[in-house]
Amino acid sequence: MQIMAGYGAVKRSQFCFEFCILLGITGPLQAFVSPAVVCKGQEYLMIEYFIAHGLTIIIPLFMAVCMKFEPRKNSVWKSILLMQAIVTCVYFINIYLGSNYMYLIKKPPIDHPLNVGVWPFYLVKWHLLFYAGAIGIYLIFVCKSILGNKTTDRI
Repeated sequence: MQIMAGYGAVKRSQFCFEFCILLGITGPLQAFVSPAVVCKGQEYLMIEYFIAHGLTIIIPLFMAVCMKFEPRKNSVWKSILLMQAIVTCVYFINIYLGSNYMYLIKKPPIDHPLNVGVWPFYLVKWHLLFYAGAIGIYLIFVCKSILGNKTTDRI
């Protein structure tokens, strides 16, 4: 997500902006609330963790506010479908490598209200949260567009 956000800002990519603003903000926000990082003796990892997740939030917001990017119609559904494809690929890569990227194989080692239940049920809650966040962010832009199109000539 950090690479896509950086590439999108440098190349002014509408697609990268949409994916990062809709899905790249909810994950890092959750990561700030409940970081799943253990860095005893390696504090630079914690610093890098927060810088990377912070930039993943800041870059699409910068593109929206300063560069005047807005998500296009139906971009939220395209972004969710792309994320599902990515998650599916990462899941099979995790199985092949014996890894747990994106915590798709087992729960993260954090104490969090949404981190209850057994696999795969905790994943359903996380996905619903991320996708609800994406739809919420999209609706903010829709409301902004609707309110921006209204004239203020009449009181």
